[in-house]
Amino acid sequence: MGTGRTTRNTTHRIGVQAGATLFGAMAHKNVDCAMTTEPTVSALLAAKSAYIKALAGEKGIYNPTGIMPPNGPPTNLKVLSTFNPKVKGKQINLTKTYTDQFVQAAR
Repeated sequence: MGTGRTTRNTTHRIGVQAGATLFGAMAHKNVDCAMTTEPTVSALLAAKSAYIKALAGEKGIYNPTGIMPPNGPPTNLKVLSTFNPKVKGKQINLTKTYTDQFVQAAR
C-alpha cells in the first residue's frame, strides 16, 4: 500500500500493486512514499536516494515507538476485507496474526 500526497499534516493512503505498478505510481507522482516488500524493495534500491528523500519527508506518519496502535490491526483487516477475496467475509483472529512482541523486546 502506498501513501498518497501529504499536505499540511494530512496523509491520504491509496492502494497500489507492487512492482511496475508501484514504480509507475511513484514516477507519475501519484505516490510520494510507499511501503512494499521484496522483490520490489531490491528494484527500488536502484533509485535509493530518491526513495530515501521521499521516505524522510513522510516519516511523520509512522509511529515513532514502532508499536502499532490498538486499532491498527482491526483497521488493516477492515481495509483488506474490502478488496481481498482471501480475507473478505472471513473470521480472522488478529491475536494469532499480529504481535508487537518484537518491538517490545527491542526497547
